[in-house]
Amino acid sequence: MSYTTILAEIKEELSAASGIGTVHDYERWCNNQADFETLYKSGSTINGWTITRSNSLQDWDAAQHVWRNYTFVVRGYYSLDDSAATEKTFQALIDSVMNGFDTKVTWEGTATLGGPSQLMIQEHRMFFGHLCHYCEIELRISDYLLVTVNDTAN
Repeated sequence: MSYTTILAEIKEELSAASGIGTVHDYERWCNNQADFETLYKSGSTINGWTITRSNSLQDWDAAQHVWRNYTFVVRGYYSLDDSAATEKTFQALIDSVMNGFDTKVTWEGTATLGGPSQLMIQEHRMFFGHLCHYCEIELRISDYLLVTVNDTAN
């Protein structure tokens, strides 16, 4: 299974979460307010999500087949409005996202969830004049690669 196949599945699962906004399957960057709003606004609210791979560590099993252990980071951005109690809305959205990932133990092909999703950061940040809730959810997925180490150099 490839990185792009796993990425597509993560995007599909994330997009299915109740209340989710715009989902991007890579890190989106901008340097002005108009572009930020185009990328992360859903209706009149900032509600955008990105997915990226932070690392891919590999191991051999006893037969020297390769296991690739991906770590993906899912980032969420949501408009903060204290009078509307958006803290509660965003926390529920985080739970919905994590629950979706945690119930999908097996992924396409040979990939499996390497453990439950982890909320690594949940805080408030400013983005181009928008005060937002922000989170980072870590997702570990292990994939058995159909390659074997060839040790015939001796």
